[in-house]
Parts: sequence; C-alpha cells; structure tokens
Amino acid sequence: LKRLFVFGSLSHAQALMLSAAYALGPSGIVKGFKGGKVSIKDADGNTIGTREASWSDLKIGSGEFNELAEEAIRQGLQIIAIKKQELVNPGFKAMEEALERLGPMGALGTKVFKNIDYLTWEYFHDRFKLAAYLQKKKRLIEKDGHTDEVAGRLASEFANDAFGSLDWNNFTTKLYTYASNNPDSLRGKTADALASILPVNKRRWLNLGLFAPDWTVSNIRIVGKTFTTAKNYTEGFLKSFHRGDNAAWQSKEGKELASSFRMYAAYSARAGVVTSGMWYAMTEAFSDEQPTMENLQDFWFGEQSGKLQLGGGESMVISKQIAEPIHWVQHPAHTLLNKGSVVPKTIMEGMFNKQWFSMKKGFPMGPAIVDPDGTYHYPK
Repeated sequence: LKRLFVFGSLSHAQALMLSAAYALGPSGIVKGFKGGKVSIKDADGNTIGTREASWSDLKIGSGEFNELAEEAIRQGLQIIAIKKQELVNPGFKAMEEALERLGPMGALGTKVFKNIDYLTWEYFHDRFKLAAYLQKKKRLIEKDGHTDEVAGRLASEFANDAFGSLDWNNFTTKLYTYASNNPDSLRGKTADALASILPVNKRRWLNLGLFAPDWTVSNIRIVGKTFTTAKNYTEGFLKSFHRGDNAAWQSKEGKELASSFRMYAAYSARAGVVTSGMWYAMTEAFSDEQPTMENLQDFWFGEQSGKLQLGGGESMVISKQIAEPIHWVQHPAHTLLNKGSVVPKTIMEGMFNKQWFSMKKGFPMGPAIVDPDGTYHYPK
C-alpha cells in the first residue's frame, strides 16, 4: 500500500536532497565533499598511486564507486541494494511480482518503478550517503585525531542516521547483548522483546505499525543525538565529562563523544539555517503572509510548525524530516498517530467514528463519518 501511495511523489528524493544539504553543507554539495581516495591506474590496470575522490567518481557501478563503497560498507555504512529492504522501500518484491502478471502494462509499470527507484535509492541515496561518510571520516581523522577504525564507525553511524536505511543487524546485536547482561531488569526484558522482532525475516511486520519505521527512527536519532547520546557510558564518566574534567575530555570515550556531538549539532544547525532560508524564499514566492520574524517563530514553534501558510486555509510542508522531531516534542500522541501505518489508523478512525482525527489536544478530534442524524460521509 505504501508503495502505491508514494508512487510518483519523489518525496524520498526530496528528503534525501535536503539531508545532503544538512549533512554536507551547501558548499559540500557544490564544491565537493573532500574525502576518500581512489586508485590511479596505468594503461595495464596496475595501481600506481591514489588521488582524492570527487563527485565524478561516484558514478554508480564504476570502479571508483565500488572501491569507495567496499571500504565504507566494511565500516557499517548501509548502501547498495537499499531499495530491496522492507523497512526502507516496503512492497518492492510484492509489487514486482504483481506487475509481472499484467503483461505489457505491467512491463511499463515495472520500468517506471525501476527508474524512480534508481533515482531515489542509487543516484541520490547511495551517492549522497557515501559522500557524507567520506567527508566526515576525513575530518574525524585529520582534525580530531581518531584512528581509521573509530573515524569510520562514527562517520557511518552519522551517515546512516542522516539518510535513513539504518544498520538494523547492529541494533539487534546490541539489544541481545544488553538483554543478556541485564536478564532480570525490565529494560533487559524489553530489549530482548524488541530484538526478537528485528531479525530480517520479521522486520517487514513493523510496517503494519508504522508508515515508515526506518525513516522515523533515523529522523529521531539525527536530531536527538544533538542533545543526548545513544551510547552506554558509565555514570562516573558522564558526570566528569559534564563537569568539564580534562581527563574525561581527553579520554578515548570523551573524544568520541565530543566528535559525535559536533557532527550531529552541525547537522541540526545547518538544517535550521537552510530550512529558514527556504521558508523565507517560498513565503515571498507563494504565501499571502510576510516573512517576518514573528511568522518565522510561528513556522518553527507554532501550532502548524513546519508548514508554509499559503492562504485560503491551505499550507505546504517545507522540510518534513527536520520538522518531525519538533512535532514529537510538541504533540507526541498526535505525531505517533500520524506516523502509524494505514491499518491501525483506519481501525482507529472507524472506532472513533472519524473521517480523520487529530490528537493535538490530547483526545480524538475530527469530522464524523456518520452524523447524529444518520448522514454518512466518506472517510478521508
């Protein structure tokens, strides 16, 4: 169902382009990502040196791209064949099988879907994500002094969070490890229960609960890590780190934590600046309102945060991925409902007799399917 609903919208491609702007910065996209080495070969195919990679080397399927991708994948970066992952692109296999049975029309539909998938998951997702990984890894090594292994791990974790398609196998391993170390605690039992539903053959069922589970989790992580950490540190270390003790900051854990924070904080800061600039330009071009500071504040923190008011009761979302974390803080119940898949939402709308409903006030609100006088309305 999701594959049909988002068909042709290019919403994923738009989100990936914005993620690239937030992760690499406008200059990184225009001037280059500055990171990674590719081999220089002679006429016989022998490697005679290396050079810094550029956008031209990120041509899908080329030797240069494969060379860069292999090293990144070993460090945990999730790229290549992402379009086949159920949590990222649900319905891929089922839609292919259905179209194969429709003859010439099905073949045409298959071609259209393949072109959209190539543009979204290979041209945008894999190239932008690999570029972000290479750029961050280079800076972590040259500026922060991390080893190649540590820099690769931190850079891949950041890029996975920024562009989605997370390392769910790693999540499962960490959950099982935590559960085995804390078998009697509530959190340990919860970790074990979560890990049991994350194996590859069971992940597709998460789509019954959430419309986009992978994107939802990565979206929370990329902004949430600006203010907290998902890693396990001892209480003593965190207290020393927050006090500013030199020993804690100079330790291996302290350097990793500080480097990780800088990456995520820079992403959030760029997202705020870029999105505000987009809001200004689009307000001038399309809205009946004026791009004042009061309206900008309302755009970020008002009841309709993240939306450009076009006038006449109509609005348009500018940057969904940066607005969603704010919505989780403002209206957690309403946001959880919006992120739900079609199945639970349809059931709940029927239970509450709503064409659609909002939970922004803490209880279901919205127009009725059946009025008290018996008038029926089609659900929306």
